[in-house]
Amino acid sequence: MTPILGAAPGTPEEHYTTLHCRVRHTVERCIGVIKARWRCLLAHRVINYDPIMSGKIVNACIVLHNIANASRIALPELPISEMDNDQQRDSLVNRLWRER
Repeated sequence: MTPILGAAPGTPEEHYTTLHCRVRHTVERCIGVIKARWRCLLAHRVINYDPIMSGKIVNACIVLHNIANASRIALPELPISEMDNDQQRDSLVNRLWRER
Protein backbone atom coordinates (compact mmCIF):
# COMPACT_ATOMS: atom_id res chain seq x y z
CA MET A 1 0.00 0.00 0.00
CA THR A 2 1.24 3.48 -0.78
CA PRO A 3 -0.01 6.96 0.13
CA ILE A 4 -2.11 8.82 -2.42
CA LEU A 5 -0.02 11.83 -3.35
CA GLY A 6 -1.84 15.03 -4.22
CA ALA A 7 -5.12 13.98 -2.60
CA ALA A 8 -7.57 16.87 -2.34
CA PRO A 9 -8.05 18.25 1.19
CA GLY A 10 -11.06 16.88 3.06
CA THR A 11 -11.40 13.77 0.90
CA PRO A 12 -11.30 10.13 1.99
CA GLU A 13 -8.06 9.82 0.01
CA GLU A 14 -6.43 12.57 2.09
CA HIS A 15 -7.63 10.92 5.31
CA TYR A 16 -6.19 7.58 4.15
CA THR A 17 -2.87 9.23 3.24
CA THR A 18 -2.64 10.98 6.63
CA LEU A 19 -3.28 7.73 8.50
CA HIS A 20 -0.92 5.81 6.22
CA CYS A 21 1.93 8.25 6.84
CA ARG A 22 1.34 8.21 10.61
CA VAL A 23 1.39 4.41 10.74
CA ARG A 24 4.42 4.17 8.47
CA HIS A 25 6.37 6.57 10.70
CA THR A 26 5.47 4.49 13.77
CA VAL A 27 6.51 1.24 12.09
CA GLU A 28 9.82 2.72 10.87
CA ARG A 29 10.55 4.02 14.36
CA CYS A 30 9.84 0.57 15.86
CA ILE A 31 12.19 -1.03 13.35
CA GLY A 32 14.87 1.51 14.31
CA VAL A 33 14.44 0.72 18.00
CA ILE A 34 14.74 -3.02 17.37
CA LYS A 35 17.86 -2.46 15.22
CA ALA A 36 19.38 -0.30 17.97
CA ARG A 37 19.04 -3.10 20.51
CA TRP A 38 19.91 -5.99 18.17
CA ARG A 39 22.76 -4.85 15.95
CA CYS A 40 22.74 -8.10 13.98
CA LEU A 41 19.67 -6.66 12.20
CA LEU A 42 21.50 -3.58 10.87
CA ALA A 43 21.73 -3.26 7.08
CA HIS A 44 25.48 -3.84 6.89
CA ARG A 45 25.20 -7.01 8.97
CA VAL A 46 23.45 -9.44 6.68
CA ILE A 47 21.68 -12.43 8.22
CA ASN A 48 22.95 -15.32 6.07
CA TYR A 49 20.05 -17.70 6.58
CA ASP A 50 17.07 -18.73 4.53
CA PRO A 51 13.96 -16.50 4.84
CA ILE A 52 12.21 -18.83 7.33
CA MET A 53 15.18 -18.85 9.73
CA SER A 54 15.71 -15.09 9.25
CA GLY A 55 12.08 -14.52 10.24
CA LYS A 56 12.58 -16.64 13.36
CA ILE A 57 15.66 -14.61 14.27
CA VAL A 58 13.74 -11.34 13.87
CA ASN A 59 10.85 -12.71 15.95
CA ALA A 60 13.29 -13.82 18.67
CA CYS A 61 14.84 -10.35 18.71
CA ILE A 62 11.39 -8.79 19.15
CA VAL A 63 10.47 -11.18 21.98
CA LEU A 64 13.78 -10.49 23.73
CA HIS A 65 13.25 -6.75 23.20
CA ASN A 66 9.85 -6.98 24.89
CA ILE A 67 11.38 -8.91 27.80
CA ALA A 68 14.11 -6.25 28.12
CA ASN A 69 11.46 -3.50 28.10
CA ALA A 70 9.45 -5.30 30.79
CA SER A 71 12.66 -5.53 32.85
CA ARG A 72 13.33 -1.82 32.22
CA ILE A 73 16.67 -2.46 30.52
CA ALA A 74 17.65 0.69 28.64
CA LEU A 75 18.36 0.70 24.93
CA PRO A 76 22.05 0.86 24.07
CA GLU A 77 23.28 3.92 22.23
CA LEU A 78 24.52 3.08 18.74
CA PRO A 79 27.76 4.74 17.68
CA ILE A 80 26.90 7.54 15.24
CA SER A 81 28.96 5.80 12.54
CA GLU A 82 26.60 2.79 12.61
CA MET A 83 23.38 4.79 12.32
CA ASP A 84 21.60 5.67 9.12
CA ASN A 85 20.47 9.28 8.59
CA ASP A 86 17.01 8.74 10.11
CA GLN A 87 18.50 7.03 13.16
CA GLN A 88 21.01 9.86 13.59
CA ARG A 89 18.21 12.42 13.43
CA ASP A 90 16.00 10.47 15.84
CA SER A 91 18.91 10.05 18.26
CA LEU A 92 19.58 13.78 18.19
CA VAL A 93 15.89 14.64 18.61
CA ASN A 94 15.59 12.30 21.62
CA ARG A 95 18.81 13.57 23.19
CA LEU A 96 17.71 17.21 22.81
CA TRP A 97 14.28 16.35 24.23
CA ARG A 98 15.81 14.73 27.35
CA GLU A 99 18.16 17.68 27.89
CA ARG A 100 15.51 20.41 27.78
